[in-house]
Amino acid sequence: MDIKNIKVINVLIITILFSANLFAQKNAGTTSGQFLNLGIGARGIAMGNAYIANTCDASSVYWNPAGLGKIQNSSIMFMHGVWLEESCYEWLSYVKATKIGGFGFAIEYVNYGNIQGYDNYGTKTDVFKPSDKMFSLSYGIGIKNFRIGATGKYIDSTITKKATAHAVDLGAQVNLNKFIVLGLTAKNYFSSKLDYKGQGLSDPLPKNLEAGVAVSNILKTFLFEIDVKQNEEDKDNLKFGAGLEFKTKMTENLNCSFRTGYNTLAQDSGNLKGISIGFGFNINRLSIDYAYKPVQELGDTHLVSLEINL
Repeated sequence: MDIKNIKVINVLIITILFSANLFAQKNAGTTSGQFLNLGIGARGIAMGNAYIANTCDASSVYWNPAGLGKIQNSSIMFMHGVWLEESCYEWLSYVKATKIGGFGFAIEYVNYGNIQGYDNYGTKTDVFKPSDKMFSLSYGIGIKNFRIGATGKYIDSTITKKATAHAVDLGAQVNLNKFIVLGLTAKNYFSSKLDYKGQGLSDPLPKNLEAGVAVSNILKTFLFEIDVKQNEEDKDNLKFGAGLEFKTKMTENLNCSFRTGYNTLAQDSGNLKGISIGFGFNINRLSIDYAYKPVQELGDTHLVSLEINL
């Protein structure tokens, strides 16, 4: 690695530590909109949510909009996830490559199922159906080995009444060489609060600073990434995620991938040691991916995503 690349790494490390220190000094309190931290796309989720540096597909709208500066064509992605018993969430995104960069649009919907309401005396009241929705617009551009991007988000959350908010994600990626990629994102910055009218609830969205290092083209079959995350809810502890992917060519038109990951953030939700696993198939322009996360007591999480290159 030459001196120029070493300087880039040093600058990134200093930025991460400085920003993490700022977070640690703030008194943020609780945050709303936790569904924004769920992750999108079975590939990235199976890799322990370590996908900040490597992402360059239709899920880049969520992980790192800078990845849109690397896409070569247009694609559409759909994901369905079964999360914590009756809860499920859906994702639909479309990205398009142009001469001036990559553009993306996405919709996320989380349905928490039917919940029985009770009054102060324990008497049953109406059944309500809480849900969360997010609409995103993204743009990313690449200049040689460097890419930057931004995502604007509109959040709509409903418990018994509706609340709305907006936020911005910023991201960057840099290729040090053909093997190593660095990534950095600042999520939900310049955001408003989710204010549930008439319920006395008004909390900020979760602000996260995330950085990752991806090493790819290892023996032409392996991809490895490790990410670090600092959030305002747990200011005193950095969270880590790591993922490994092995890809093999089965036939001329069929590629198969096996993935596993580990994320310390998942342990906070009772996840079995934070482990995730998954696999995927790529047939010509079609990619199908699956991810599984065992969750103790709360039920298992299964996710399937489908991406089509147009």
